[in-house]
Amino acid sequence: MQRRYLKGLQYFDRDLVTLREGDVVINGGVHDGFEIPVFLALVGTTGKVICVDPNGFDYLSDYVRENVAYFPNATVEKRLAMWSETGTVILYTNDGEQVCGREAKADMPGFEEREFSAATIDWLVSEERLEKVDFIKLDLEGAEPQAIAGMSRTLQSFRPQLAISIYHSINHFWEIPIYLMEHCINYAFFIRSYSSQMHETILYAIPRERLKSGR
Repeated sequence: MQRRYLKGLQYFDRDLVTLREGDVVINGGVHDGFEIPVFLALVGTTGKVICVDPNGFDYLSDYVRENVAYFPNATVEKRLAMWSETGTVILYTNDGEQVCGREAKADMPGFEEREFSAATIDWLVSEERLEKVDFIKLDLEGAEPQAIAGMSRTLQSFRPQLAISIYHSINHFWEIPIYLMEHCINYAFFIRSYSSQMHETILYAIPRERLKSGR
């Protein structure tokens, strides 16, 4: 496992990740969607960027909305919480905007409980009738382990590249890599940090057959 700091674009390290025209991306966790234009530019009009967030596209920036409008057939909005099973889940929201995917205290200022529709990645792949999944990005404010638990069939069937946020809980720095190392056969693992502190730390898991030369 390698670690570097403040290198490249968050969720998409060009030294590691490969996306081509026609590829399929599952983009877990959207908010302002700063990463969406990059994904769309790479997969093009024949690809898919399936964006999954309890709030959908409610908080996209104007710039991202313009890009989404240019790729209407390549962009899919799913108003769902990614979880370990399909149904509903109680999560906390910060003034109705940011959804916390991990436990939060009910008495935290500005936070309230809300019920959201939830689904596994495996269910989403079946629902969208995807014939391949090339890349999965997860930044779910702490719900990454639950989402990972719901994508076992997708991992086995399609061997996607992964970019997983591991900084929302201190335990995630070792629990998520250990779990994926046990379940992702013949993958290589890398850590990249996009902050001077522990925040914005991403674990990349890349199938060895997709590794770029020299890796």
